Amino acid sequence: MHVVRLLILVSVSLLLSGCSAISSSGHRHAADETGDAEMRVRLAEDVRAHMQAARAQTGIADMDPALFSAIADVPRHAFVPPQLKPFAYFDIPLPVDGDRHARYAGYTWGYNRTLLAERVRDVLAAIACARALPGTERVVVWGEGRAGTRALLAAALAGPAVDGVLIDAGWDFDRVASLDDPELLPGALRYGGLFAFAGLVAPSELLLCGRKGVPAITQACFDAAGAAEGVRAVEVPSLGALGLEPR
Repeated sequence: MHVVRLLILVSVSLLLSGCSAISSSGHRHAADETGDAEMRVRLAEDVRAHMQAARAQTGIADMDPALFSAIADVPRHAFVPPQLKPFAYFDIPLPVDGDRHARYAGYTWGYNRTLLAERVRDVLAAIACARALPGTERVVVWGEGRAGTRALLAAALAGPAVDGVLIDAGWDFDRVASLDDPELLPGALRYGGLFAFAGLVAPSELLLCGRKGVPAITQACFDAAGAAEGVRAVEVPSLGALGLEPR
């Protein structure tokens, strides 16, 4: 049996500094608030270069001409706060508006994905890639440590694309203590927390590691899905459940 296991252990760190940058295509972008046509075209060229560099992983050989035109035509500087206009034409994520975020987080997270959501999207892309590999019969997602949260949420969204999930489950959203916590997910506790989301994995198999038992809300979801035996809990961490040594 050809089993693909995804090791969800990598977290992405983004660094934004300075007012100029060298793009992958060799252009140096100066801070520019006018958003002239040349800057927009250079941004489109940068994005296309990144897509071409990743073609072996994505299967996309080049950028669609319509997408290139859209990037080259949109005056991005008109859609960002004044202090971020110099960065409008960099192929990078723009930083959160700290002052506005501090006053009310809904200004930010009501319109943008949180870091956790971005990481879940990355795991979903990996799941789709694994499922598309020739000969794949099962896709099992493993999330070690805090990566278990991302693995679980991605598996819940992936539905039948995932056959099994193995995560470290000694954490829940009630441990989020600040707006800057990388696991922040607005509304998570209101809807039952991590173990309510765990129920959405059903009927795929789920192993919760580092717990004495299956939470009632998770078990109820599996029961309702007709997969009462599909969820288990073990007290050892996921590494131990897999028979691996800690790094």
